[in-house]
Amino acid sequence: MVAGYFTEDLFLPGDTLDKIDGYSDYAIVRLNYLGSVIWSAQISGELRFLRFGDGDEVNAVASYMDSCFVAGTWVYSSQPGMSFVHFRLSASGGLLDLADHPGVVRSQAPIGLEVSQVIDHPEFGIHLTGRFNDSLQVGDTVLYGPTNTAYLAHLSEDFEVLWARRLGTNYGEREIVVDDDGNVYFLISSMVTLGTDTLTGNTAAGLLALDPAGNFRWRFEPLSPWEPSVSILPSNRIFFQSTYTDGSFTQWTSMIELSANGNTTNQFDYSSDGSAGLSPRQHPAGGLLMLGGFYNDVNFGACGFQYGCPTQVLLKSSDQGVCDWSREVRGCNVWSYGGDVDEAGRIFIAGTFEYQVQVDIDTLYAFDNAHFASYVGAMSSLPLPVPDEATPAGLHLFPDPCNSTLTIAGALRLSEVRIFGPTGQVVMSTTVNGRSGVIDVSVLTSGLYILRVGDMCARFIKQ
Repeated sequence: MVAGYFTEDLFLPGDTLDKIDGYSDYAIVRLNYLGSVIWSAQISGELRFLRFGDGDEVNAVASYMDSCFVAGTWVYSSQPGMSFVHFRLSASGGLLDLADHPGVVRSQAPIGLEVSQVIDHPEFGIHLTGRFNDSLQVGDTVLYGPTNTAYLAHLSEDFEVLWARRLGTNYGEREIVVDDDGNVYFLISSMVTLGTDTLTGNTAAGLLALDPAGNFRWRFEPLSPWEPSVSILPSNRIFFQSTYTDGSFTQWTSMIELSANGNTTNQFDYSSDGSAGLSPRQHPAGGLLMLGGFYNDVNFGACGFQYGCPTQVLLKSSDQGVCDWSREVRGCNVWSYGGDVDEAGRIFIAGTFEYQVQVDIDTLYAFDNAHFASYVGAMSSLPLPVPDEATPAGLHLFPDPCNSTLTIAGALRLSEVRIFGPTGQVVMSTTVNGRSGVIDVSVLTSGLYILRVGDMCARFIKQ
């Protein structure tokens, strides 16, 4: 699934979402493996959180001021200030639950409320952070503070305040994450007031950890960072990332893996000239999958890139930071991207772009000035088969397993054929004229391969 913001009508393969006049619209779209739209849902409020639950259900939170359109249903608030709507969509995109919380977060002052982030953990409820002037009401709880005070609040699914912590006036808009045990991690500036405790440091940013009850656990202080980010991977792997400049004015980025006690266990250093950072994901084969946007050059261990400005880099590394393989993604906006990997090791990339997106030699074309597109790559370091639903009934390969030749037959006329190896590289490219043909695969080593014709994919095994 993908979600994105759009300002004009959104044109999807086989589907069109008309922009609601006067509103900033978001779309939640479910695609199949080949990129076709299964269903789409339109949200006119600001999408604050999105989580995919069991059975492909969608659990989301959106904020709005007066009214909000959620998947065909209007929601209205009779109270001033910012309101939230908490909703669930079925695996087919239908609206299951719609729980409106009018005025759940509102500032007593007419201006000044900035909700930075809302997250909804499947087990530990809702966390939000923001700054406000004078006072802030969350549900039935009123929080007071001086001008430009920031708070971190933990709410139940019914938006009851379970606990709240004042963060002082030097907090800024920062990121919150919650691990599998309910511990809370968020990025902080150089001085933070946590309740009655003031935590100081000599850094521009750091990471603060609280237990599930909101009590202080530890603070991590790197050296002079900026543009920090934090990620929680499965098994509570904590990654803090920030950029700094050394004495020769070379820009470096460190991605540091932290233990449960806040100690450094791994450190990944890479140089870059203008970096949006690498976003880590746990790869099912072990190690990390990372996607990042960069201006000019970037060097990550043995993986080096000297491309034009801007570019995106997709790479797979071991847990020790050794680069296994890398790809260049051209055409996407360097500051607008997203990537993920599923249990089979397939990689999903999304971003805004103009004209076309190219991943190595695989190119996706689009209309001029397209706002959003997605690319689904067969690149993987896991030799796993493509799921059955990704193999069209009109594409047949035999024999399977094969030895020296592979016969391909399709219901439609075939054209260019590409074969991908287990690491995602194109190992063979040829042309088939007509609805069938025979390919010489004797040069391939034994293993599992992905064959692609147009938007159709199928797997085969070479003995």
